[in-house]
Order: sequence, then C-alpha cells, then structure tokens
Amino acid sequence: TIAVSNLNGFTEQIADARISPVSPANPLAISFSTAEPDNTVVGFTPADPNQPFGPGTLSLGAALTGAVPARTGVVARTASDVYRVGGGATVDGLAAANILTLQDVINVVARMRANNVPPTADGYYHVHVTPQGEAELFADNQFQRLFQSLPDSATYRDLAIGQLVGCRFYRNTENP
Repeated sequence: TIAVSNLNGFTEQIADARISPVSPANPLAISFSTAEPDNTVVGFTPADPNQPFGPGTLSLGAALTGAVPARTGVVARTASDVYRVGGGATVDGLAAANILTLQDVINVVARMRANNVPPTADGYYHVHVTPQGEAELFADNQFQRLFQSLPDSATYRDLAIGQLVGCRFYRNTENP
C-alpha cells in the first residue's frame, strides 16, 4: 500500500465502456515520479469515510520495490496532462526560478495539438494567467521581441495579452 494526499482519480476507471470501481479485476495503471516501477491500483481506503476523495491509502497490485519518499508523485495513467513551468513532476518541483515564458505556452499548444485536443469553440485554447504570470511573460525576451515594433499595441497599452500563439489569455486571480 501507499498513502496519498488525495484519492481523486484513483478510485474508478472505465472498463467495458462503464465507469467501475478499481479492483483486482479492474486495476488502474499508475506511475511514480521516482525510480519506483509502474504498478496498478487494485483498491483504496479513505482516511476519513466522510471525505471519500481526500487523503487515503492505495492498495497496489504488486509490492513496492523500496521505500517511496513522502510526497512522491503518483499519477494514474488516465490522468490529464499537467504542465508546470520548469517541468516539475509535482507542485514540490516548482521553484522561484521557474518563470513563465512565451516558449512554455508554445510548447503546451504544440503538445495539445499533437494529442488532438481541439481548441474551444472560439478557436483558441484558453489560458488563465495570474497577474504575476502576465508580468513574467512581459519580461520574457521572446515576448518582448514579438512586440518590439508595436509599442502602442493594446497588449502593452492595457497590460492585457489578449490573443497570441493560438491562445486567448484571461487574467485570473481566483484560480491558480
């Protein structure tokens, strides 16, 4: 078994076109952010039955090969891709030196297109960015070169990125 801070995403999976609980007959493939080999989840136990998707324990299909450090990333194979500036596997991998750049946004757009993720109905991928993220983009050399000949553009005039590189940017102070 292994303790996790959140059971969400580890309790069910699609089998025979139906969502079913994980079990030995319906295992969920997982991977770790350490050298631990891939494994499967065959059961789970919430730490608090009143919070079924909160912290808990995963029962694994095979024994762990060694001690897994606390806060090791455990990712279900069915999980959505998460992109972090700097490439960290978990939030613990984020550091002050990880600055959002235009190339980061371009790389995510390329990855989404390669995975056949369609843009939203307006034709753009939506990016929710904090004011700090906007400031980091404005400090990026590639972003500055792009707007070097457009000092009077709405982007610089209003400090609003708008639409760029296949994305529509939304300033968002409510969500990370």
